[in-house]
Formats: sequence, structure tokens, C-alpha cells
Amino acid sequence: MHAKTYESVFNQLTPVVLEKLAEIQKAVLEENPEIQALEVSKRGDEESILSLDFEGNSEFVVGVDFHLCEEDPEDELCAGLAIKWEMQGLGGEPLGTVIPENYTPNLYASDVGILKQRVIETNIQEIVHVLTSRISQANAPRPS
Repeated sequence: MHAKTYESVFNQLTPVVLEKLAEIQKAVLEENPEIQALEVSKRGDEESILSLDFEGNSEFVVGVDFHLCEEDPEDELCAGLAIKWEMQGLGGEPLGTVIPENYTPNLYASDVGILKQRVIETNIQEIVHVLTSRISQANAPRPS
């Protein structure tokens, strides 16, 4: 996929991704009022990523990243783009990945409408559970 097309699709998905990240932020903060959410940031070199990070006591605690992934150019069955949500803890520790339509032949799509629908239909409960569990662990009293 051409870089211009990729960026165009990413830009078209950004509003619905920001809405989903706002849902995640609200749910995490309701369960963990002692932490703060940082501004959503865009980063990435080879693929564009939207990141939402949470901090407590001015230190990173957990984060969730939205990725728009390109197909494998060597595999003609993987034509188009896919979405995934990655969660991480301190030091970038991987906490899990949610991939809508994973393990189906329809993982990759070239229709922006299908990709938007996947973002909208992402069940945030798994993401929120992983993030809040890690926050609870980080806030647990340490044995002396």
C-alpha cells in the first residue's frame, strides 16, 4: 500500500479512534481516580500510532496504543490494513494485544468503512481490565 493511501486511511480513522480512546480513558479513570491521563499523541516511523498513556506520581504507569497495520506484501491473502490495540506497562512491558477480526480470513481490509466499524465495535472491557489490573499491581503496597 502506498504511503499516501496509508496516511489517508489513518487520518480517516483518527476521529473514531479518538472517541474509542476517550471511552477507554473514562473507564480507566473511573476505576483509578488516583492517576491521570496524558494527552493522546501520534507517533511512529513505519506505521502511525495513536497513544494514550496514564501516569501516577508523575511517572508512567500504563498505556494503550492504536496501530494501523499494513498487509504482508508477500501474502496475497493479506490485502489491505488491519487494526490492533497494544497495552504496555512500565518500561514498555507488553501487557497484551487486542486485534478485532483476529484469526479470521477477513483480518485485513481495504475498505475504510470496515476498518471504522472494527474500531467502533472494539470491546474496551478487555483493554480496561488489563490496564486497571496493572495499575492495581503498581499501587499495591510493597513488602518491606
